[in-house]
Amino acid sequence: EAGRGEPDNVVSHMASATLATILQVAIRTLMMGAVATFVSRFKITVALASCALLFISYRVRDQIIKTPGIEAGNREIVSPLIICAGIVTMHRGGTWGAIDATAADYEGATPWSWTYWLGESLVMAVFLSNSFPQQNNKVASSVGFLLLSVLISLILRGKFWRYALLVGLEAAAAFSAMLIFPVMEMILEEVVNEKMRKVGEKVRAHAKRAETYAREEAKSKTEGSMSR
Repeated sequence: EAGRGEPDNVVSHMASATLATILQVAIRTLMMGAVATFVSRFKITVALASCALLFISYRVRDQIIKTPGIEAGNREIVSPLIICAGIVTMHRGGTWGAIDATAADYEGATPWSWTYWLGESLVMAVFLSNSFPQQNNKVASSVGFLLLSVLISLILRGKFWRYALLVGLEAAAAFSAMLIFPVMEMILEEVVNEKMRKVGEKVRAHAKRAETYAREEAKSKTEGSMSR
């Protein structure tokens, strides 16, 4: 039973880690979509979000100073500041209500500019980095997340329907993982059971040979003693 439970535990841990990662990315995608399509659009929401983020950064820094043993560093302090700078940059770069904007720009989408793209990339990079807290090389990971965010931002461009499509794809990935991992667990269990059955057959065959050999040895010793 212990041998059979081990692969189940491995697959269960893999499934839990995969689902947790997908859900974290999906939640941050929803947050990113809200920031890109709503928060960065209005001055009042930008001001409120900026004040909240600055307060969070201040409180984290204050807690780190007051509690020397706390497991936190500059990353927890700087992340809200980067998000704040990204939101402000997105608001400055968005052509909200511009006269020269085409009608296609306003078909449920956010007007886009290179400045807006820079802010969107910054916010997205922080969200991606926070989705993967365990990083061996933080500098390389941060650069990688930033490059990935730059590419994704060029595709999304602050448009609501593209964020909605991305969330849908992430939900489909989570649903697929929920279906695939139980099947993997069943397959792995069958493979282990088959291996255990073959090992059991070999052990029984070896025990039978040993028993036959011992019986023949005992019989030969008995016949030898009787002949004397």
